[in-house]
Amino acid sequence: MTKRKMQISDFLFLFALLGCVGLFVLCLHGFAGFVDESFYPTIALRLINGDSLVKDEWHLSQFSSLFLYLPVRLWLAVKGSTDGMVFFLRCVYAGIHTACATGIYLFFRKHGIWAVLAAVLFCTQTPMQIINLSYNSLFALFLIAGCLLLLTIHEKQKPILYILTGLVYACACVCNPLFCAVFAVYCIACLILRYRSCDFHKQNILLANKKRRKENKKERPLPQNKPAHGIFFSKKAFLLFAIGIAITAVMCLVFFFVTGGTLSDFLQNFKHLLTDTEHGIFRFPLEGLWDKIKSVAIAFNTISFGLFFLPIPLLVALIADKKRKNASHITIYLVVSLVFAVFYTAGVAVAVMSGEGDIHFFSLPFYLLSSVCYILTSNKNKKLFYGIWVPSAIGALAQHMASNLALMAIGWVLAIGNIAGVFFVRDLLKELQSERKDCKKVLRRIICITLCCGLGLQIAFQSISLFFRYYPDKEEKQMIENGPYENLYIDKRYYGTYKQSLADLDKIKTISNENDPILILSDMTWLYLYIDRPFGSYSAWQLSFEPKRLRTYYELNPEKTPKYIYISAVIPRSNYGVSFKDAEFRADVMKEMFRCKEEKLSRGILLTVIE
Repeated sequence: MTKRKMQISDFLFLFALLGCVGLFVLCLHGFAGFVDESFYPTIALRLINGDSLVKDEWHLSQFSSLFLYLPVRLWLAVKGSTDGMVFFLRCVYAGIHTACATGIYLFFRKHGIWAVLAAVLFCTQTPMQIINLSYNSLFALFLIAGCLLLLTIHEKQKPILYILTGLVYACACVCNPLFCAVFAVYCIACLILRYRSCDFHKQNILLANKKRRKENKKERPLPQNKPAHGIFFSKKAFLLFAIGIAITAVMCLVFFFVTGGTLSDFLQNFKHLLTDTEHGIFRFPLEGLWDKIKSVAIAFNTISFGLFFLPIPLLVALIADKKRKNASHITIYLVVSLVFAVFYTAGVAVAVMSGEGDIHFFSLPFYLLSSVCYILTSNKNKKLFYGIWVPSAIGALAQHMASNLALMAIGWVLAIGNIAGVFFVRDLLKELQSERKDCKKVLRRIICITLCCGLGLQIAFQSISLFFRYYPDKEEKQMIENGPYENLYIDKRYYGTYKQSLADLDKIKTISNENDPILILSDMTWLYLYIDRPFGSYSAWQLSFEPKRLRTYYELNPEKTPKYIYISAVIPRSNYGVSFKDAEFRADVMKEMFRCKEEKLSRGILLTVIE
């Protein structure tokens, strides 16, 4: 086995990787909010404490706990409590994310500096800019792993690669079940291509045999055992992919039954997973689909200052222009694309500062620019287009349909498509420098500067947005000493809210028994991580107050009827203020459901259910 020699790009990558790791180290101790990040391990925690999937947990993302179960269990075994769990999971994800970026570089290493740019582009983009294991980040990791496996199959058609690809694809489907639609499309494509190829192959055989008979040759007919429709759509490929999918399916079934799930509970409760108000597309498909379309239009309108239609003339001109491959035309299209990219970047920045947009839109500008580069390239890199760009586009669509976050849900998936986009840029530059003799040196420099500016802006904005996700202001930070957020730094004005909320939960722990179910009505999902009591709710995710759903849950699971109900008055998404008015409204509704004794605590209302 020959040893690989170190090259300049290796040192550049190590330098860039150290910069990314340094950025992660800074962000590991920052604070990203009370809501999403702490929710991810709650499902795994309740499984460890004896609850089961589907029956006790009604959140749609629950099946992804398959991948969070072991890290959460490991931390509980080492620490003995959930103190510091969020920081631990950040470290785990940061390590996996960095390893994945290293894998991207090694895979594309032969392309030198372009491999470095692709790896850095991925490394500086995290789902929702949260450095933690979640169904979103896991979906992105499995998706890029599947894409790299598909590209590897092009070169090494080994059975194990097909099986691994199917396994990884199925893992992505566990994180986002709507991604299963890709396999249905694949099955249809296999049937169509196989039918066409077999028909075409038979015609060739008949023509060849007829020609041989005319020439009176005694050769045998051509063999019919070699499909003509490619390595991905052959019978062998289909079966091997299916084996990989089946392995993951068996893993999920084993996990479901080992953690206490039963078939009867699944059949009885599964429909309730689709009834939450945040995912209306599952309850009302047509209305939900229309809402999804409107949300995209509204988001684009927000980041484009009302000029969302601008890319349409560009795309129409690209398609209609028969001279678009000329150097002067290419220059015009690229400059216009870069202007659009900068325009959208400014729109995103303004939207974020005004509170109407989100940092995840930063992946869109370069996505547009690199797509234009692919269209303008004569010798298109179809392997990357179909191996990375198309899966990322399909994954983005699946994320948008499954999520309640509008375009926030697709930014990090499109970022995977930007990995291919880096090489679309490289291919166009390489083509202009070598094949196009009519391209003057000045034009080449303009094009090179244009594309490098677009790529540089993308990486810079992703790094800045990741940093400011955890350090939004310059206020003095206070380190958290205990609880799930132990070892993280939080602004001092929020520190008091955190400590007082802990004090409220400590009081509930004092007056309750270990087996008393607790219902917590709060946006702060970390309260369930800290309380160390059985969950008295269908999920720790309680952003929407749904008393009807709670009533149905208790009718089906009477053992989950809460002994204590804590209603937080903290409003995490409104500068961590306190509003007892809303808490009192929720308390009145719960009193209609149960006979309760009410007590006002420092940061919420405690209801003790009287039997």
